[in-house]
Amino acid sequence: LVPPITKALIFVFFALYVIAATAFVLGARDETVALANVIVGVGGAVVLAILFMSASRRQRADLAAFVERVFGDVPRV
Repeated sequence: LVPPITKALIFVFFALYVIAATAFVLGARDETVALANVIVGVGGAVVLAILFMSASRRQRADLAAFVERVFGDVPRV
């Protein structure tokens, strides 16, 4: 399970990303530049989401391997 503080920090991180991307888009003077900024912002959000998901999967696998290594000889209940 993910601790509440971790969930809050992830939410704050993505909220700040959305705020920064929105400011980046609204600051564009040309519609073509604004569209490009939207594409970059959405692409960046997708990349961040993929990075977070892959890191969490890797951490879960590492934790499972650690628990198995430490408690592998203990019978399961």
